[in-house]
Amino acid sequence: MNKKIVFSMIAIIFIFSIFSKNIYAAPPSLRELKAYAEYNEVFNRIEDIRNNITLIKVNQSTAKNSSNKIQREVNFFVTQLNSIEIEIEKIKKEQYNSMPDQVCGRELMIICESLKMSIEQLVLLLDIIKADEPVGSDLFYSEYLFHSYYHLNLSDDVSAYVERYYNFK
Repeated sequence: MNKKIVFSMIAIIFIFSIFSKNIYAAPPSLRELKAYAEYNEVFNRIEDIRNNITLIKVNQSTAKNSSNKIQREVNFFVTQLNSIEIEIEKIKKEQYNSMPDQVCGRELMIICESLKMSIEQLVLLLDIIKADEPVGSDLFYSEYLFHSYYHLNLSDDVSAYVERYYNFK
């Protein structure tokens, strides 16, 4: 008789856990995020910039022949990232009493700063190549390229975390 009661209690708990809408399904900060729509829009803009950064082609011939074009592209991306950072700061000021909004804003700022650092390292590499310095002759072993990829990967890692944690789409 005790086995039947224990089995029925387990079955009831299992059924309730499946069919009940659990408020704990989302992380606590996601439930408390007041500026979700604004941050989601900002995140999507950052992702668009990240996807377009891959269009910058840097090698020895393009650095010398089309450095002005590359410089314009770089300046455009940095300007966009700066405007996104200003927008994030504005949202953070509006939601100054919401800790989850402050944390989300800081995480988005990390992504922006990492992307800007990656772009700035590419600019340094372009300057080295244009100056015909020996360091820029072998791009595969270039310290500048290493740092650029490091910051790009950092932004990708934080971006993947933010997208998954806050369920941005």
